[in-house]
Amino acid sequence: MSFFKGMFGGGRTYKQSDNRGTYHNNIDIASAYWVQRNVKQKFEPFLLYKFKDEADAVRSLLDIECIRIAEDTEELICTEVLIYGYYPVEGNEFEAVLCGEEMSHHLFVNAKKAFIKNNGIKLNELEPAKDTQSPAKSKTKQISVQNEVKFLKETKQIKMGHTFTYRIYKGQTASSAVSFLEKNPVTENLLYIIVETPEGNYGRDIQGIYKE
Repeated sequence: MSFFKGMFGGGRTYKQSDNRGTYHNNIDIASAYWVQRNVKQKFEPFLLYKFKDEADAVRSLLDIECIRIAEDTEELICTEVLIYGYYPVEGNEFEAVLCGEEMSHHLFVNAKKAFIKNNGIKLNELEPAKDTQSPAKSKTKQISVQNEVKFLKETKQIKMGHTFTYRIYKGQTASSAVSFLEKNPVTENLLYIIVETPEGNYGRDIQGIYKE
């Protein structure tokens, strides 16, 4: 992924293990997400922009505070539980996306500025509600809760001739689930780690961390 190298400056370095997001890097992954979104009628905030130049698409993502490049893999990563990435489409153009229930209004506004600054053309977007609690207060609340995740069961399902493995855990909070998933990367296809919490279910597969 030498294409990314040289497109960012100094400062803190990141590794692939810092990734908390789900990377959309081809049209098949992206299309599958939009189909499931409509089926589930779960309409998360998002930005979807088109770019005529790949470098502009990459720069727009790297201008977003939670998107970085992993030093060990030279891949784009996201430090928030969001869908992110870019991919080629027809006409030698590229689409870039940032999406997810966890997107704050502040992040949405900054991401929109980044896309527009780098010659992005809006395809569609859904703005989240304005934040009712500051990120600092929210993080303080999460830290004050004792984090604990316990294993419940492992199940296997056969779909379209393939065996899908689901390892199910139970967590006390969303923050405990995300912390657990960060420490347990998935390197196998068709393996899913799911943590059920009162605040929703969080999962991780080979693409990254997501919220169901």
